Amino acid sequence: MLKIVIPDPGLREYGGHHPAMINAIANTQAVIQGDIQLEVYCNKACSDDFITNSQSKQVTINKHFNTDFYQHFYQSKSLAALNAYINQLTKEYLCVFEKHTTSETENNASNKDSKTLFLYHTLNWEHATALGAAIAIYNKRYSLPLQHCVFLMFNPIKHNEKGEFDNQHFINFKVGFSLLAKQKGVKYFASEEELQQRYLHLFTRTSNQQKTSEFHSQTNREIAIHPCGLLSQHNNDSQKVKSIILFTGDAKVNKGFSTLPDIVSNVTTNITDSEVEFIIQYTITNNSDELKEIDKSLQLLAKVDSRIKLIRRFWSHAELHENFAKANSIIFNYDSSVYQNQSSGVLWLAASYNLNLIFLTSNWLVREAEKLDCQFSLCNYINFSQEIQEYCMQNNVIFDKVPENKYRKLLFKDVGEWLLKASLP
Repeated sequence: MLKIVIPDPGLREYGGHHPAMINAIANTQAVIQGDIQLEVYCNKACSDDFITNSQSKQVTINKHFNTDFYQHFYQSKSLAALNAYINQLTKEYLCVFEKHTTSETENNASNKDSKTLFLYHTLNWEHATALGAAIAIYNKRYSLPLQHCVFLMFNPIKHNEKGEFDNQHFINFKVGFSLLAKQKGVKYFASEEELQQRYLHLFTRTSNQQKTSEFHSQTNREIAIHPCGLLSQHNNDSQKVKSIILFTGDAKVNKGFSTLPDIVSNVTTNITDSEVEFIIQYTITNNSDELKEIDKSLQLLAKVDSRIKLIRRFWSHAELHENFAKANSIIFNYDSSVYQNQSSGVLWLAASYNLNLIFLTSNWLVREAEKLDCQFSLCNYINFSQEIQEYCMQNNVIFDKVPENKYRKLLFKDVGEWLLKASLP
């Protein structure tokens, strides 16, 4: 039996990829059948409803972290503030390790067939710094070895609005992840191909452009790619209907949420087919007045046109997959200045169900769609409704013709089965 411990200080709001990741792993056959026991340490402000809805015989969720995971994500950071932040998070990670070790010691765990894997699905450079420090302290104090699996999902390469390379951003990632890479028992896995190459560059680049042996030996090999965390075993046999996903996920401006009223007005005016269903699902996790006004506008539009299906709450894992399984197409209007080098789990989810992808902007999502051999169109506001209408006329045969290339097979593996193999020495 494999015990997976997920220290997740970012698991707080009942929306976004943090709860979606936990739900996806919890709904794998490996967890349901008892091959994996899942133990999650979330933020103390985590939704009680999420915990109640997610816990089971195989899944336990404990409130633990005080740290605001995204406190410095979109802000400029002073050195003093960052040091205090990292020190606090270091102590909180270390406390999780110590609780595990104490529990193992008290239970006299001697079952050689039982293993524990610590999994970190989301780390920015400051979190990697704190985690590396916590592991280093633990390894000095305790003899019980711990195994750590790190998903690399944030990009160390960044450019400003003028296209200039952000050297400080790169250095921050290099310092944070280099400290983590030096620790024993740490394995890295990249979220996708571009990140795979950029983290290899991060680990091997030095000031004199020569390779260094200071890092963990894994960094001298190719960093493997882990499966999309939102996926588990699912049934692709559902009949496609004329269902178009206009938006799903956290209500964020950089994901095009502010343009939704215009998009909805456009498609409902230009597409008159009564059988078409327009799906809009979102969670609002902050008190932004702008988001509240958009929410009101969408509610009014939904009252006027019954084809608009508005879901103003978090989708369960089953609901997420049911809606993507039946959907015909999905629209992406992500801000290219943000998503030029930023990945999207929603894109992978849509690609795994062979949806027709309609892009209103060009960025990482378009490049990834090409690699995954997806059916997609890069449109503008004038012609995207016409593209949707043409896609709606397609039948199920079209969706079965997507080739299974090697990259798709890598990303779309069952994450539960993959984690069982990842825990092997």
